[in-house]
Amino acid sequence: EKMKNDIVTLFFKPGEKLSETRLAARYGVSRDPVRKAVSRLAQEGMLESKPQVGTLVKSLSIEQGKDVCDLRSLLECYAIERAVNTIGEEIIDSLLKEYDQVVALLSIQPEDSVRSQIYDLDGKMHREIYAASSNSMVAETINSFSSIIKRIQISNITYHKRANATLSEM
Repeated sequence: EKMKNDIVTLFFKPGEKLSETRLAARYGVSRDPVRKAVSRLAQEGMLESKPQVGTLVKSLSIEQGKDVCDLRSLLECYAIERAVNTIGEEIIDSLLKEYDQVVALLSIQPEDSVRSQIYDLDGKMHREIYAASSNSMVAETINSFSSIIKRIQISNITYHKRANATLSEM
């Protein structure tokens, strides 16, 4: 999970070569659990092994990003249509209050220092919509590719300085 988080949060960059020794030292474990984690993350499509090269952090393709965004858009629009009449006012008020706090923080702090609050708020907002949609399959389906979504979000907000645009979209 720690290695997966390091890939998702771009600690390990797409295309970066990973060494078992370095990973074992980073996580304070022997090389055996590192091998198991590498194997699992390769199955999840986050790492790839190349003969004569080694283990690399897999890059996201533009096509994969578009496909995930298209599917997410379909599912989230459906969830919003279902949730709009059932989501409680207290939830909306709580989300708006938290949104205003994040906007205020962003006006006085650098984007990099507010990034985690933006992710947290975005995740909370989506979870509330999924819950109010009363369709557990929406959340399960979207969560099945949440690592890809988070990698895209982090790339966008980090490299394209999209904190304000992300808040606007929320």
